[in-house]
Amino acid sequence: MRWLVQLLGNAYFYITTVLIYFCFTVMSPFVWILTVPFDPGRRFFHYFLSGWSSFFFRINPIWRMEVEGKEHLPEGAFVMVSNHQSLMDIIVLFMLSHHFKWVAKRELFRMPIIGWMLSMGGHIGIDRASRADAVRMINDCLKWLGKGVPVMIFPEGTRGKIATVDRFKGGAFSIAEKGGVPVVPVTIAGSAEMLPKFRYPTRRVHVKVVIHEAIAVEEVERLGAQEVCKRCEELIRDTHKGMRPGLYE
Repeated sequence: MRWLVQLLGNAYFYITTVLIYFCFTVMSPFVWILTVPFDPGRRFFHYFLSGWSSFFFRINPIWRMEVEGKEHLPEGAFVMVSNHQSLMDIIVLFMLSHHFKWVAKRELFRMPIIGWMLSMGGHIGIDRASRADAVRMINDCLKWLGKGVPVMIFPEGTRGKIATVDRFKGGAFSIAEKGGVPVVPVTIAGSAEMLPKFRYPTRRVHVKVVIHEAIAVEEVERLGAQEVCKRCEELIRDTHKGMRPGLYE
């Protein structure tokens, strides 16, 4: 019986996903063309993607999401940092409905649909093998922060093989220090369970997002980028461990 549930779940997920992606592919160029002349920051397009992500999430009946601490998102520019478990993190963080720019590896910009979404949204790509591209990425981040637009970075750099929190790299925190903006740590738990090994789960998945209190500009300047990096890594790992202790045994 379980194989039948798995088969029906996979069929439901992939059929609805293809239909939704088809509609998105048709609609998004028109939304972009109509809005970009008077919205150079792509704010409207970001909220369009947020709505699309919410719809995609909510039509899957066994996925549930809880957000804690949304009041901790400050006005204006900041650097948001989060652990990275799955491609589904993109859907989950878009559902926060808060305008920001992603920093994503260049390979994602070459993928169908996801790449178009990132390009049309004005997000920031980086070739991790190129030092020159890293400098350009930093300048792009500082440019958006200077315009009051938050930047979202996964400081682990890539997804881990298991859904624990890996070591953080310091780039995101150096950008916050240079830009003179707060850092907002975010913990995600459960996104890796939404589509394990590209198979639809047979039991309910509870995704939880915890938005921690912002680390103020003054604190970032006092502590320095490396210490802020260390504290955010420990905070996010401890929070994630509290929600998924079995992964750390």
